[in-house]
Amino acid sequence: MTGEAKDTSSATWKFDFIATVNSDPMAKGECLGVIAAFLNFASKSNPKAYCSIPDLMLATGSSRPTVKKALKVLGRLGYLVPLFVTEGGSMMYRLVNARKELIDDHLRIARTSLAAERADRKKRERKARGVKETCPPQEPTGERNLPPKVKETCPNTVEGYRRDYLYEGDEELRVGDTPSSTNAYGLVDDDPSVPFAVPDNDAEADDILSHFGNLNPTIRIALRRMLMDGELTPAMLSVNLGGNNG
Repeated sequence: MTGEAKDTSSATWKFDFIATVNSDPMAKGECLGVIAAFLNFASKSNPKAYCSIPDLMLATGSSRPTVKKALKVLGRLGYLVPLFVTEGGSMMYRLVNARKELIDDHLRIARTSLAAERADRKKRERKARGVKETCPPQEPTGERNLPPKVKETCPNTVEGYRRDYLYEGDEELRVGDTPSSTNAYGLVDDDPSVPFAVPDNDAEADDILSHFGNLNPTIRIALRRMLMDGELTPAMLSVNLGGNNG
């Protein structure tokens, strides 16, 4: 007898939710424990749940002020959307994995930066052994899971990395053309998920990167490469990248 396939979509939804909150630099303190407590009573098909403050204190092993602070942070970040107060006096929330895409971008930048650091360390080691560094051949860009290679002899300028770039929805519009409606950052329709337009010069590239604040040089290199590849979005400005964005 052939058994029916088990539906694991709800479990995957919970795992993704926990992974997002765990990696979110803004969701500190007891946020992960609180969201995990709510997820025990919610599912993908019915993402609503409530928990009293005492129950949350027992589930997390934290004090009342700590739990209330976590609820406030999770609400501000959009993970917990208040719906109504139950008969027992607890708030019913809708659970929303509101920052998944943003945190995924944050992790991608972090992984790229770490890979760039390793590549730079290996380059220095080869240089110390007298091995000459050369610029690698240009490869077609696209969706890939490979970190950029940092080479001292490779140009880190707009002129060195500019390539034909298609604006979404208009295959005839390329670098150097002007979209019909753009703002100061080269965005179309002010959508923070739309990547920055590839800069026309180094000054424009530096101006865009300046909005990320004071960054670690390795992270700045990774962001610059993403900008030149047309992958950097304004939504990433709200991600804590370890610099001084204040």
